[in-house]
Amino acid sequence: GSTWLEFDMASPAPLPNLLFGWWTEQTGMHRPIHWLADEILPMLLGGAVSDTLRRNFTRAIEERPEGTSDFQVGVMFSRNIQAVRVCVFDLPADDLVPYLTRIGWTGPVDELLTWLERLAPYSDYLGLHLDIGDAVYPHIGIEPNFVAGCWSRQPHKEPRWHGQFDTLERHGLLDPVKRAALMSWIGHREMTIDERDALLLRGLSHLKLVLRPGGAPIAKGYFGLAHRILNGPAASAA
Repeated sequence: GSTWLEFDMASPAPLPNLLFGWWTEQTGMHRPIHWLADEILPMLLGGAVSDTLRRNFTRAIEERPEGTSDFQVGVMFSRNIQAVRVCVFDLPADDLVPYLTRIGWTGPVDELLTWLERLAPYSDYLGLHLDIGDAVYPHIGIEPNFVAGCWSRQPHKEPRWHGQFDTLERHGLLDPVKRAALMSWIGHREMTIDERDALLLRGLSHLKLVLRPGGAPIAKGYFGLAHRILNGPAASAA
């Protein structure tokens, strides 16, 4: 349904991380879990995956609470570890911690719940980002986001963005200079694609908070580009 690249800008020459959406209820896509685990992940990781990694990955999917069907799966080529990123959405609040326990996550539960409570008022949903290898690693990402999608919910239309920024800045996790830089990235430019009028969009995708046992949390901002073809031929082509 969707595939994208993410670049970790901490590296001077970043390798792209490959991620794709996976919706368990969309059976028409013919992408069963055993196909992902036995064919796609070994292909992306460059060889056979360990039995433990495969077991941990399938358990993260199979132990999901009822009604949880929205996943993102990724291979982090920029990281020096054989692991799969699994992002889980639609988790019910009352089964969130039990789910993490069932799949073997041993991270900071109290800190996680504190941050979920802080960020929940400024989002439609909270996603969790897990790194799964021979263990379900204890660090975890929290993604607050909006149902309508980022491109129709930029900060000038969605005031809850500012609540997310304020929360992170209030707890010392967001540099005001970087906040201003992210906000100044937003905009658009008219262009022509295949002789049709189009817009090149610059915008924010989401913020993410990473919790690390024994270390301070890290806040990350995800920004990117998109294009939209407008109706009708370009004026220059008339």
